[in-house]
Amino acid sequence: MNAAIRRIEPLPLDRASSLSVRTLTHLRDLIIAGRILPMTWLRMADIAGGLGTSITPVRSALLALEREGLVEIAKARGVRVIPMTRADIRDAYLMHEFLCGEMAARAALTIDEPLLQACRALQRRMERALTQRSSETIDGLNWEFHRVINGCAHSPRLARMLRQVTRSVPHAFHRLVPGWSRKAMPHHRALIEALASGSAEAARTTAQLHVRVGCELLLVRLERSGYWKKGTHSPLSSSS
Repeated sequence: MNAAIRRIEPLPLDRASSLSVRTLTHLRDLIIAGRILPMTWLRMADIAGGLGTSITPVRSALLALEREGLVEIAKARGVRVIPMTRADIRDAYLMHEFLCGEMAARAALTIDEPLLQACRALQRRMERALTQRSSETIDGLNWEFHRVINGCAHSPRLARMLRQVTRSVPHAFHRLVPGWSRKAMPHHRALIEALASGSAEAARTTAQLHVRVGCELLLVRLERSGYWKKGTHSPLSSSS
């Protein structure tokens, strides 16, 4: 088993999602977080073995990732990850930052007390999960926390745009990016207070800072993993 396959973690358990969705989300996360280094040729069977699943959902996921520009599929050689530059990542997060800021600003003008209480309850649960070092729990609660806030923006079009952009953000960010959980919690608390005060500008600024810090941590994670190290982008293996 080559080094690239050893970096592929088995699929997490999640009964709320289908196998195909879990496979796609997990593979996308591993690619964006640098767990599978670019320009490494892999066979679908090896990827399926690393994930602990069959080839069928892996093939479907890889075809979707190819359409997203994250992988290249070559019949004779297998699959390899297409390199992302630092500028690629910053550009994706720039759009993410704008959309999150705009939706938080709109939410500050419309959110009601029951939804504020829901945000506070989710935040308390995230804080407890942090003390228990349960990053998978935090990831699930985090997505729900932001879903509540984004829903208060009452903009289906912006929500669709945000869903497209967040494909460039690891779904399991708290699990895959060390240090993020402790930095994110103060941002969440500040965002709740901005929403409670009805300050659109404070909500926008806080949400944008939250995304910007996440981007910088992801870049640090990729640097430390050797993602852009000279020679990293040469094939480690061949399926031939």
